[in-house]
Amino acid sequence: MAKTEPKRLSHSDGPTFHQTLYGSSQRPRDELTAALDAHRQWVATGWEAGRRAELAEADLQGADLADVVLDGADLHKADMRGADLRRTGLSGADLVGTNLRWADLRGADLTYADLFGADLRGANMVGAHLGWADLQNAVWHGTDLTAVAMPGALLTGARGLTQEQLDRACGDETTLLPAGFTLKPCPEE
Repeated sequence: MAKTEPKRLSHSDGPTFHQTLYGSSQRPRDELTAALDAHRQWVATGWEAGRRAELAEADLQGADLADVVLDGADLHKADMRGADLRRTGLSGADLVGTNLRWADLRGADLTYADLFGADLRGANMVGAHLGWADLQNAVWHGTDLTAVAMPGALLTGARGLTQEQLDRACGDETTLLPAGFTLKPCPEE
């Protein structure tokens, strides 16, 4: 199937963003809003009501998703370049192969998220929580890891990661790092 071109969607009292699902179908903003509302209900009711957000391969470039509940959402291979994800709940989310270049993830909760092979180049992750996240084979060039907590995270196979970046973050004895890297322990809460 041919990939369709993203259609720019806007709303007078909301952010401008694009979203395309591959194939012939386009999802208008109202449908995305409904999917996010159903997902919020799904999380709030312990997965008994509502439904999981299925946004795999979605084009969410520049989307304003700050403070949105996306815990457990399927966002694998989504294009979230430059998205505003400040304080967003992404705990347990499927972000495998997701493009998060230049995304603003300050204060985001990515606990137990699967970011295997994600592109995090230039992302601002100040104060994010990556505890027990799978970050294997992720790309880290220029990512700000200031005050990022990574207890139990898997970082093997990381590309573009530097010791200088890790010196600004913290982890624990269960954090798996690439050979030759170290991480200071997180303060006990």
